[in-house]
Amino acid sequence: MESKTAPLTHEIKRTRFCYYFPEEIKKLSVKKITNPVAFDGDGNPIPGGLYDPALGTNEYHVKCPTCFRNFDNCPGHLGHIELELPIYNPMLFSLLLKILRCSCQNCHHFKMNKKYVKKFEIRFRLLLVLASRFA
Repeated sequence: MESKTAPLTHEIKRTRFCYYFPEEIKKLSVKKITNPVAFDGDGNPIPGGLYDPALGTNEYHVKCPTCFRNFDNCPGHLGHIELELPIYNPMLFSLLLKILRCSCQNCHHFKMNKKYVKKFEIRFRLLLVLASRFA
């Protein structure tokens, strides 16, 4: 096993982000986060809180109750929070702004020929069909 202070031998060349549909999030989630308090008075993670043990261990001597691996080998697990109202993902703000600029502020239709709108709608529907196959 390598020392924790050993120099890095690999370099990250690229990364990619993707977004999940709400159904996918719930399917991948191991725990619903319901408690706004993360730790009790002794500093222990509270069940249903942001540091619920089911999301992965955060201590070297404790095994993860979800995958039964130790701190070094547990990848961590996803949880989900159900909100009362929908919110916009801040990482999508620039895209949403571009879409808003392409639409009329009075009638809310796109500011382009209906033929092109239909063409993009068909492409978008095809993307949704393809994406659902991988869900």
